[in-house]
Amino acid sequence: MSNEEDVECGPSPSPQPSLWTYLNSEVDPAQSTGPLAAFCFMTGYIDVISFSSIYVWCGFQTGNFAQLAIALARLFEGPKGFRDMTFHRADQQALCSLISFQLGAAVGRLGDRIGPMKRSWLIAGTFLQALLSMGSAVTLWQSGELSIADTRADPSWNNALSFVALAFMSASLGVQGVLGKRLNTQFGTTSASYHLCLPPNPFLILFGF
Repeated sequence: MSNEEDVECGPSPSPQPSLWTYLNSEVDPAQSTGPLAAFCFMTGYIDVISFSSIYVWCGFQTGNFAQLAIALARLFEGPKGFRDMTFHRADQQALCSLISFQLGAAVGRLGDRIGPMKRSWLIAGTFLQALLSMGSAVTLWQSGELSIADTRADPSWNNALSFVALAFMSASLGVQGVLGKRLNTQFGTTSASYHLCLPPNPFLILFGF
């Protein structure tokens, strides 16, 4: 009789995983197309804001890198005494964006200690990116600068707060670049120059990361 009851009842259902277990599980990169497409959209959305104002790409750092290389070459152009030794505002902004992007990518690489595909890190990294984007919006609003520049030689962002906003923007996309790259899919949410941030970082090596 007891055997018949066991057959009728069947196997007991497996317990549901806890929230902590779920957060520490890894995502399937093949199922990440939607979020990564949203990342690509945000890259373009943020980039058009900075480019229309100061002609600097916050996510596509190849252009900023090339601009700074040209600025460096300009120091050796022409005879001594007639060289342009000015650190132009556009070059200052490109350098600010490049350094901030790399700092954001360095912070993003801390996720390797947690697990680059774990839900907990992907949620935390996306939240960090959202905070940086919000900080950029607030500082840019407080700066009182205009939105669109007339010419490349006359950028519409010039004061200190606009530099802070640019730094927040670029750091946000640096974090995003790491999140997207570590999922190892066909998506690249930022420019290929993001790979400048991938070689071993002395700061991370110093602290055992």
